[in-house]
Amino acid sequence: MRPILTACLPMLLLAACNQPAEQSVGAEGAGQTSAPATANADDWAALNQMVGQYPAESGLFDHSPIAAPLAALLGDKLAVLKTNSATVAPLQRAGNILYTSGNKAHAGGSDAFYLLVDPSAHKIEVGLWEAGRLSVYKSPGANITKPTDIQTMVSNMANVAD
Repeated sequence: MRPILTACLPMLLLAACNQPAEQSVGAEGAGQTSAPATANADDWAALNQMVGQYPAESGLFDHSPIAAPLAALLGDKLAVLKTNSATVAPLQRAGNILYTSGNKAHAGGSDAFYLLVDPSAHKIEVGLWEAGRLSVYKSPGANITKPTDIQTMVSNMANVAD
């Protein structure tokens, strides 16, 4: 009984953690269990699984593949992004571009944001409005095409500032 328990215990622990086990055969032919490779922080394709989820729900700003690059891009303005996401749309897709937008609670005309992500090129663009003034933060390289919803938002916010 003890050898069976010893062989099954790792699988039970992985199942309890909701992690699939991978089987491999060792030199003696006995089944061995190894945990699958964890998702690489550089695996931006994993963002596709977050489409339809709100940033707080998915950990988009804090625990996703873009969390570290986003923090590096924004620096102390990451706190502004989080504040301006009190009212936020779920992550959406337009072609190859992922995006979301939102605004600070009760301050939609002056404090807002948009986030664009091109997972295939590992590019990010963030537009932050503070007191009605837009600042844009971009990854080095090519511009990301703004989806229609974001173009409309930028246009509407410009009209409010005028």
